Amino acid sequence: MGQGLRCVHDTHISASRTNDLGGDVISLEVLGQRIVILNSSTAVKDLFEKRGAIYSDRPHLPIFGEKLMDWNWMVQRTPYGEHLRAKRRILDRGMRPSALVEHKSMIQAKVADFLSHLA
Repeated sequence: MGQGLRCVHDTHISASRTNDLGGDVISLEVLGQRIVILNSSTAVKDLFEKRGAIYSDRPHLPIFGEKLMDWNWMVQRTPYGEHLRAKRRILDRGMRPSALVEHKSMIQAKVADFLSHLA
């Protein structure tokens, strides 16, 4: 346990000095896990803002997808891309405050019905 904590401490110190080693982006592999160190705001903007769509996506979990549960229809399970943008546009139209005002009487009726069944 003590050596493990020392390793974490030494890694933190080393990570703060990585700019001297060769640049803004350094990739390490520790215990089979890849660690990427970004040493400048420029590197962060390049990777996360400019090229974020390339590197980010939802995980592919077959148990929730086509294999057992067929949850691919859910917005949370939709991979990034045009299909997700279309789903989000539809949700935005129905969930924005101006759209909720249109449904106020129906919402109030459903809440009253729900509350009457609680008693």
